[in-house]
Amino acid sequence: MLDQPIAHLNIDRDGVSNLPQSPSTFTQSRSTINDFLDLAIQYVELNSGQIYYNDKKSPLDAEMHDFRVQIHFIPVVKEYRGTLGYGDGRVETIDFRPITHRLQLSFTVNRSGMVVDPMTVATPKSTLTVHAKLTDYAQVHVEGNYDAVVSTIELARIIKNQSIPSGGVSLTGGLRYDNDPHKGAANSVYLDGHMSSPQLVMNMGQMQTTAKSIRAEYRLQNGNLSVRNLGADLLGGHLGANYELSHISGSSSSHIDASVRDVSLDAMNNSAGPRNSAPVSVSGRIDGTVGASWTSDIKNGTAFLLCRRPFEKPAPSYEPLCLLHPFLLRWSRHKTTARTACYNHPC
Repeated sequence: MLDQPIAHLNIDRDGVSNLPQSPSTFTQSRSTINDFLDLAIQYVELNSGQIYYNDKKSPLDAEMHDFRVQIHFIPVVKEYRGTLGYGDGRVETIDFRPITHRLQLSFTVNRSGMVVDPMTVATPKSTLTVHAKLTDYAQVHVEGNYDAVVSTIELARIIKNQSIPSGGVSLTGGLRYDNDPHKGAANSVYLDGHMSSPQLVMNMGQMQTTAKSIRAEYRLQNGNLSVRNLGADLLGGHLGANYELSHISGSSSSHIDASVRDVSLDAMNNSAGPRNSAPVSVSGRIDGTVGASWTSDIKNGTAFLLCRRPFEKPAPSYEPLCLLHPFLLRWSRHKTTARTACYNHPC
């Protein structure tokens, strides 16, 4: 039993740490696990510990207070079962604001692998729970599922990006990881799941609007992200979209296809606020589609917009008109071109 231990882990600018060197081959790693299990330590307890981590190469700083561990050895099945956690953690990098959090996990370790069921990480306003199983120490394979509730207000503060829509988002799905020395981490991870949110408030300059009943399906596989069946109630109508992001860890490219149905022009005008409202308002509802493609730096791309829906002109002429307005935009590092045509005629 250890009470109030303190540990300092330091990594210098060359990546050299103050930890003893661990075995480097898979065979040695498996032997280390077997040796650890052969020790059959009956009970280990650590209370009120503190861990300080400083990485000058990344750079990354972390602190963990109220660190605690309890481990029992079960002779019948020859495995360790235990819990690990800390009540006050803090992670800080040069790109993000400090992340305060707490962690708690329960685990089982035996010769065939390790089970974490569950692991919960919580910040003041967000929570992530993971259930996972690791098999084959020589060729690591991890499989599991997760549930998360994320405050995008908290996320925007941490990553210093106030353009993120504000609200609460729920995520649930499965995960998988296969250690492949020929693939990067992004290409070795598989994620799928569903996203939902009761509402998100979006601010675009002086314009503010709220999207409600948001839902989507997503998948990350082989370094490609796909978001399908995105839907939301917006501006009195409905938004639907599909999004593809290829090669997220390299020279990426994106494409989106979206449609709006029954969107209120009055609601759109009101969301702009009195200062940004058009001098001549147009009432009614509109349908439309948009498609866009761009590269990772958004310096090259194409967008196409087509709207078609009867609307009403302002008084004194209220006869319904049809709006057919195709718009094509192409841009590159050196040139931007736009082509548009507008046809108004009685419906």
